[in-house]
Formats: sequence, C-alpha cells, structure tokens
Amino acid sequence: MVKLFGLADTYSVMEQTLDWDKPFFFFQIKCVLRSMKSDKVVSEGMGNCNSMEDRFRWRWLFPNELSAEHMDEAKKPLATLKTKQIYSKQHKRYYTMYRVENDNIHTLVNTILKMGEKRSLIDAVLHATRLSDLFTQDMEDIYQDYVEEVKEEVKEAPKEEKPKPKTKLPEAEKPVEKAKKAKPPKEERADTGEELGLDKEGRPTEKPPEEEIPDAVVMATEDQKNSILGMLGTLTDTYERDPEELVKIIHERLVKKFGEVRAKIPNDLTEEEAKFVMKGLNATIQKAHKEIEEAGREEPPEEF
Repeated sequence: MVKLFGLADTYSVMEQTLDWDKPFFFFQIKCVLRSMKSDKVVSEGMGNCNSMEDRFRWRWLFPNELSAEHMDEAKKPLATLKTKQIYSKQHKRYYTMYRVENDNIHTLVNTILKMGEKRSLIDAVLHATRLSDLFTQDMEDIYQDYVEEVKEEVKEAPKEEKPKPKTKLPEAEKPVEKAKKAKPPKEERADTGEELGLDKEGRPTEKPPEEEIPDAVVMATEDQKNSILGMLGTLTDTYERDPEELVKIIHERLVKKFGEVRAKIPNDLTEEEAKFVMKGLNATIQKAHKEIEEAGREEPPEEF
C-alpha cells in the first residue's frame, strides 16, 4: 500500500527503556508517511513493543534441556513450571515441554525495536489509506474464546495394539533349539548407571533418550501470519463472513488435517499449517468474488 500510494516512511523513537541489568527493553515508535511527490505529511502512526511480551519473555524446553535451577532436589522439573503437551507423529507419543524465563533476552533488542517500527508503520498506513474496514491489527484477539471448546472435541491419538502372545506348545512339541554360545558379560560401569537408566545415586532418570526427541517444529513466518490476518479481514469485512464461524471452521479443518489443536491463530501455527490455512482462505475469497460477479449480488459464500 505504501508503494501503491507513493508514500515514503520515516521513523523516530518517542520513548525507550533500556535496562540491561533487569533486563527490560521498551520502544515507543512514531512513523511518518510523506508523499514522495509533494513531500507533505500524509499520516502518522504509533506502535510499541517490549521484552515482557510472551514471544520474547519465555522459552519452551524439553526436560533434558532444563538447567539445574529449574530442577528440584530429586532432579525433576519444578512443579511451578508451566507445561504443554506436544504430540510427535513420528514416535506416536506425547512429549512434555516446560516454560522458562528467556535468559538471553539481550540478543532480541534489535528484534523488539523492529517490531515496534512495523506496528507503527501498519498504524500509519491504515490511517493514510482508510483501509481499516478491510484490514486490522487485532484479528488474533477473537481466537482465544474457542480454544477450550476445540480441545474438548479433539480425540486422543490412537493407541497401538499390543501383539497377542503366542500360544505355548506342550513340552513334547517344542522344537529342539541348538545350544547357543554364551556371550561374555558386559563390563559394568562403577561410576554411573547411565547404561541402566540410573543416575549416580541409583535413581531412575526422567530424561527421554536423545533419539526420541522430536525434530524442531518450524513455526509460521511473520509474512504468513500477516497474510492470514489480511485474508480473514477481507472475508469478515468485505464479504461479511462471521468471524466466529470462520475461526471455528479453521480449527475444525486443522484438527481434521493435522490432528492437533492450536490455541491461537495464526501465532501458534507451524509453517505447514499456515500454508494450509492460507490456501483455504485464498480459495474462499476467490470463490466469494466469483459468485458475487456472476450473481450480481453481495452475499458471502457458505463454504470455507
């Protein structure tokens, strides 16, 4: 929209907090849009970002990634840590992840600054182009109401059936097995019991084997999130689709396709899930536009 309307953007920091000891970082940014032809100010926008937002403040770790400060005397994760369950399709089981404070927040100062600039730019563009009816910055707020409802509808992952035990043969019918050579006993380690799954004090360890840790999940990019919010805004404002019904349908399609619940759309979507949602929304917009052109009336489509 900035290029389409021939605008140039400039930024200035109106207020900032840089506390490297706490640590806490805050930026209040002002964006000014000027006409490239006349150099006159067209609009201004404000945006801010800080390190206490969830995306910057917290990290999610597996049990074997936790440090000693997050363990109790029995070397188990503290009961006060917030947890979430992640289902691995590869290993067909759930894994527990723990939320801890981000102890490396200093590396995100530039990211926080850029996020504040981006928000101020969006605010200025919406004022300059008068497109607030088509696009909005707060579409994600309507999704939280449906999290618990969708979670109740999701079925648990199918349990694997255990193989039935083979019928034992009578002693007389058992085949004669050839005598096998006895294998030399393995050397036992006196210092630790890692091979037996025990720690130095003889207690069982809780850490999952390294090979069972699922591969890192690639989350949706910022461009994908913005595209999803833009298409949702188009469907709700231009084609008068019910936002609550749209959210419910998207959740149902995600569960049917991937078998997992996403609490917040699009922030919690993986890259693959975001592509699936974008494809469905794009097809819905095209269908709605085509139906309106053919019928000569503005009615929203009935299918997602």
